Amino acid sequence: MKSMTSPIQTEIVRFRNSDSKHAVPRNVSRKEGLAKDLIHAASWNAVDMMKDLLKAGAPIDGEDQEGSTALIAAARGGSEDALVFLLEQGAKIDARCARNQATAFLWASAGGYHTLLEDLQTAGANLQACDRRGRSALHIAASGGHTEAVTWLLLHHLDLNAVDQRGDTPLMAAIRHGHSVLAHLLLDHQAKALIENARGETPLMLAVLQEDYDLMQRFLDLEVPIDAPMKDGRTALMLAARYCRQEILAFLLKKGAVVDVKDRHDFTALHWSLGAHDVSTQSDRFRTLLEYGADPALKDHHGRSVMDKVQQERGPVWQEILEAALENRLHDLPRPR
Repeated sequence: MKSMTSPIQTEIVRFRNSDSKHAVPRNVSRKEGLAKDLIHAASWNAVDMMKDLLKAGAPIDGEDQEGSTALIAAARGGSEDALVFLLEQGAKIDARCARNQATAFLWASAGGYHTLLEDLQTAGANLQACDRRGRSALHIAASGGHTEAVTWLLLHHLDLNAVDQRGDTPLMAAIRHGHSVLAHLLLDHQAKALIENARGETPLMLAVLQEDYDLMQRFLDLEVPIDAPMKDGRTALMLAARYCRQEILAFLLKKGAVVDVKDRHDFTALHWSLGAHDVSTQSDRFRTLLEYGADPALKDHHGRSVMDKVQQERGPVWQEILEAALENRLHDLPRPR
C-alpha cells in the first residue's frame, strides 16, 4: 500500500532536494524539521504552505542553524504576505537572529523594504533596535543605498547622528558605501558634518576616499576643517596622497590644505605618496605635491626624508621629478639686487 503525501510535503521534499544546504539532517527532531520548513516557506512568501506547517505543529518562533525565525526570514526576503501573516499569528516581533543580533525590522531595513518597515512599525516593532555591531536601521538602510527606506526612517524620527561600534553615523555609512545622494539627503535633514568616528575619520575624509567632489565641497562649505587629523595624525590630504587620484590632491591643495603637516610618525603627504596604492599614478601625486611646495627634506620618525628615499629606493624618473621641482623653486626665488 502506497503512503499518501500532502501537497505541502511534496513541495518541501522538492525544495530540500533542489539544494543540499536546505536539507534537514537526519538527527533533528520532527519539531525542528517543521520549524526549518516554516522558515523556508516564509522566505518564499508561501502563506498557504505556512498555514499547513503551523497546523502540523511547526513552532512559529522556531529557529534555524543561524538563529533566524520565520519572521526574520520573511523580512530578509521581502516577503510581505508572509510577514503580515506571521504577525497576525503572534510571532515574536523583536526576536533576534543569533548570528548578528538583527531583528526583523533591521533585516527589512537591509533590504530597503519600506512597506515591511511600515507593517512592523504598525505591529509595535522596536524601531530603535541595533545589531551586534551597534548599527541602527538607519545605518543599515543608508549602507545599502535604500533611499525610500531611509526617507521612511527619517519620517519616523530615527536618530540621524546615532553611532555604531566604530563611531560611524548613518551619514558616514552612506558615504563609506558610495551613496552620495543619500549622504546629501541626510545632510539636508541636518546630519552632523562636524563629527568624527573612533579612528578620528570625518565625513570629509570619507568623501575624499570616495573621490566625491560635490560632497567634499559641501563639507568645506559647512566649514569642516580641511586639515583635521585622525587619531594617528593623518589628514584628508595624506589619505588622498596614498589612495586617490592626483586631481583629488590638487582639489584639496587649492582649497587650502597644508601640504607639509605631519602625522604622529612625522610622515607628510609627500611621504605617503611614495606608498600610494595605485602604482601607475604614484609619480603624478608626487609631482603635484612638489608643485604645491611640499618639502622633500622633512624627516620622518626614522630620520629619513623623502629626498633620501627617492635617492636610495626609486629610479631615475623619480629623481628627475624631484630635481626638476627643486630647480623650479630656485628659479622662483627673488634675485638679489
